[in-house]
Amino acid sequence: MKILLVNDNILARSGVAAIIEAQPDLQIVAMATTLAQALRLGAGLRPDLFIVDVPRVDDGVMHATRLLCASGMESRVLLLTSDTGGYEIDLLRYRTCVLKSQDIAASELVAIIRVVGSGYLPMDGELVRRLADTLPSQHDDDVEAHLVGSLTRRQREVLNLMAMGLSNPEIAQRLTLATSTVKSHVKDIFERLGTTNRLQTVIYANNVGELPSTGGGPKTSGRCSRDLYGL
Repeated sequence: MKILLVNDNILARSGVAAIIEAQPDLQIVAMATTLAQALRLGAGLRPDLFIVDVPRVDDGVMHATRLLCASGMESRVLLLTSDTGGYEIDLLRYRTCVLKSQDIAASELVAIIRVVGSGYLPMDGELVRRLADTLPSQHDDDVEAHLVGSLTRRQREVLNLMAMGLSNPEIAQRLTLATSTVKSHVKDIFERLGTTNRLQTVIYANNVGELPSTGGGPKTSGRCSRDLYGL
């Protein structure tokens, strides 16, 4: 997986680079000090992932991130920051941007990079809850709760593992099922709840209080923490 790292602090940039380069399946192809420089380098290198490490998201970061996501390079952007500046929803609208706090352990950073490389866009549980609060209800609350409650025991187990950020193969391993069986359960869950993707399904179930708490629990399979939702 080719990665272009963006950080204007040489010590922080070197530290993140060392974590990534210690992994045999990850490669730093370039490092940039500004997002403008990252755009120029990315046009030629076409990395799989831009890791943008900034202390605070502002209008300039938003503009440059939008250009990265809309550049046609098919790269994803992992934005590490300690202050989102209230731009969380706007960043998600860019469709290929993953938002994560700078306060992250090295092992979790590597896990998130690999999840993104597998085609998922992980999201903090707190951000999912805030999104749920902003979405209009599709049904009366009682009807929503009934729909989730009508899932079979196995479907509810699959839904809970989806909410923990596990992919279909990981769910299959956890429940000792064939991956094709898990895919069938996921499809049935979508049809039962009237949703079209994993994020919408998890938000829907979380909105009616049908998911277990995501805070302070143990880590899942080393790839993604409990407070991450895989798309």
